[in-house]
Amino acid sequence: MADDLQLADDRTLRLSAPALTVERLDRYVAFQRSLSAVPLSAAPEAVAAAHAEAVRESGLSAREVGEIDAVARDFAGRRAVVRRLQERAGTAGPELRARLEEELRGREDDAALERRYGREAVEALRAREEALVALHLQRAR
Repeated sequence: MADDLQLADDRTLRLSAPALTVERLDRYVAFQRSLSAVPLSAAPEAVAAAHAEAVRESGLSAREVGEIDAVARDFAGRRAVVRRLQERAGTAGPELRARLEEELRGREDDAALERRYGREAVEALRAREEALVALHLQRAR
């Protein structure tokens, strides 16, 4: 029963997910890099102006940026956790390493992302994984 509900939720999310291509992700990354040039602690007017300029330069609409942002953050957050677990497993003792490797087996599977966003979207996300994870980690600081 719970699995049926999850599958229904995944189908709904997939229908509402933005179409992602490598080109659109490149535009999104350009938007994020442009926006990051102005610290969020700057005056609200400066942040708003930087946001408007970054949207314009990216060629995406503000709505598209928001839609892509949700998917990119989901993907990049998951991948950042996987990388962190891999780093810890590499330096852990045998018992902890075994537990971390078990955790990694579940987290490295992108099947849930594919159900939510589609195979093409996940392939595009993987193609831009380095940039997306770097942006995710930069925002987390």
